[in-house]
Amino acid sequence: MRLNIAEYLHRQLGSETFRPPQILRQLVGEGRLGKKTGQGFYAWNDETGERAARTYLKSLERLRCKP
Repeated sequence: MRLNIAEYLHRQLGSETFRPPQILRQLVGEGRLGKKTGQGFYAWNDETGERAARTYLKSLERLRCKP
């Protein structure tokens, strides 16, 4: 989903700010879609990935952002 959004914004706005990073393209190409598949930037099925996700969400809360 994020890859599609970034590609759309990059195309429509022509801004390098929205160019999807190569690592994102690679993960999607490998079918590593995050929570949907249990793998992505984090291994969602193990304790480490869950802990990283909680840390990320706490950071967003501190910044008053919505995930």
